[in-house]
Amino acid sequence: NAGSAAVAIAQAVSDAQHAARRLFDAARIELANAGSGDRVRLSADMAARLVDVARGLDSALARTIEVLTSRAGAEEDIKAIRVRAEAMRDDLGLLIAADNVRYVHFIEARGRSVSLRAAPIETSAIIRDVVLGGRQATVLTSATLTVETSFEYVLGRLGLSDAGTLRVPSEFDY
Repeated sequence: NAGSAAVAIAQAVSDAQHAARRLFDAARIELANAGSGDRVRLSADMAARLVDVARGLDSALARTIEVLTSRAGAEEDIKAIRVRAEAMRDDLGLLIAADNVRYVHFIEARGRSVSLRAAPIETSAIIRDVVLGGRQATVLTSATLTVETSFEYVLGRLGLSDAGTLRVPSEFDY
């Protein structure tokens, strides 16, 4: 019935919230133990210590997804929560994969919050596939897209070696 389904969803979400708190509390401890201020690169040792806690969050998210999926003909908001939980599981895997050389992984504190971050080292595939992918045309404008009047550098960094370009002179006298 709808009441027991709502209780199951609420419990699964609550379990995921508690597991997330445990993970970020553990990340805060790693940051404090590193003693290097408000940001530290996530080492393999740190990631190994966080991975068990992260598995708890992964399991809680998997359970949340299972409970939400079991709702046949679920409302759009339930489907949206399921999609978000699936994305969180994907993100979690990336955030604690300190051995993934395509990213720089770090723990960062800002005020009272602690974040796990993964910054891509090479962004061209992400920009090409996610930001610009599938579009017929995209216009990028900036005073700093060229280096010595050439677009070669920015096109290479963005993964757009075959893009058409147009450079117009500045209307400002500087």
